[in-house]
Amino acid sequence: MALTRKHWQPPFDTWPRWMCPICQAGTLTVAKDGVKSTETGPSAKAREHESWDPHWIESQFVATFVCANGECGEVVVCCGKSTFDVTFDYDHLGNIEQGWQEVFIPSFFSPPLHFFLIPPECPDEVAQEISRAFAAAWSDLGSAANRTRSAVEALLTERKVPKTTINKNRKRVGIKLHDRIVRFRSQDAEGAAYLEAVKWLGNTGSHSAQELSLDDILDGFEVFEHALHHIYVQRDRVIKRIAKEMTRRKGRPKPRRKSKLRKN
Repeated sequence: MALTRKHWQPPFDTWPRWMCPICQAGTLTVAKDGVKSTETGPSAKAREHESWDPHWIESQFVATFVCANGECGEVVVCCGKSTFDVTFDYDHLGNIEQGWQEVFIPSFFSPPLHFFLIPPECPDEVAQEISRAFAAAWSDLGSAANRTRSAVEALLTERKVPKTTINKNRKRVGIKLHDRIVRFRSQDAEGAAYLEAVKWLGNTGSHSAQELSLDDILDGFEVFEHALHHIYVQRDRVIKRIAKEMTRRKGRPKPRRKSKLRKN
């Protein structure tokens, strides 16, 4: 399941059909009476102001979701804040009527949602780091960027790219991430290009986190998702190999293997 941006950009007036983070097959639906909002103290106090309207309301909410896959049934809990947005509709005479609708801004999910389907071929160490980035994306963009960068580090380690080297003073020192990516380029130039892009996002998360937007994080997730498929799933390489073989045969069917009959 590829990353669908509209599913990850709050506020939400209706809940997206998010993928279950456990079975990664079912979708999450709101449990019966699964959303409870409580207005904050300052918001309630503000009702006394003569200019008050529902747009001023601020609440904290807790929502419970259940996986629709009967073989899973996982429960996911979400919390965050809610406000009210103005809506417009028409009455039976065609006149415009103004209304208000509660909208939700999540800040935490337990267990964390997956912004994209992590392929089963992905090593656990890499999957754990990107899952931590998913968890942070709702409330701390800088941390999400840093965690995505850590996932790049874990991927390079799994690919046997060294983390340390011996310097001219014969001391073991760490190798910078950029230099590790340069080393990986000799193995996989295309994959290294994807990882370098994610590295720059991580650097921004460390030094200028306040400049990041959710769109930046989604860009990083989308590129990293593609990197995982390129490096571990290698679907594009399989298709290229099949296409090359079809061209070689000029469309002729594959020769069938002769079955070996067992002789009694």
